[in-house]
Amino acid sequence: MGSVQSGCAGADVAFANPNAFFTLGVRYATGRDVEYDVIAAHKWFNIAASLGHVEAREHRSDLAHEMTVREVAEAQRQARVWLANRQAKPASAPVKRPTQTSGADLLVKSLKAYKKQHSRAVFDWSH
Repeated sequence: MGSVQSGCAGADVAFANPNAFFTLGVRYATGRDVEYDVIAAHKWFNIAASLGHVEAREHRSDLAHEMTVREVAEAQRQARVWLANRQAKPASAPVKRPTQTSGADLLVKSLKAYKKQHSRAVFDWSH
């Protein structure tokens, strides 16, 4: 059984490019520049296939025939976790724009602040 692969730094950058994930699958399937790992290869082929890469589907299927049921299940689990983690990232919060404040509102706000600091100030706040 192959080692558990948590991710790849370049993969986050290339999230919109299924070819990058396909290439990772090929590398793990062949042991090129990385340790041979059928689980990682299946995972990356699965991610590429989920993004529409047709050749990745074929490679994933071929690779699955050489794997145990447990290895395939683990590769699928890792792919689901990886995809869920990328999709669950919160969208950036909307930019809060300052509300338009009139000169009168600013004056009242500063008078209230002044009154808090100077309790003896004489202002009629009943209106």
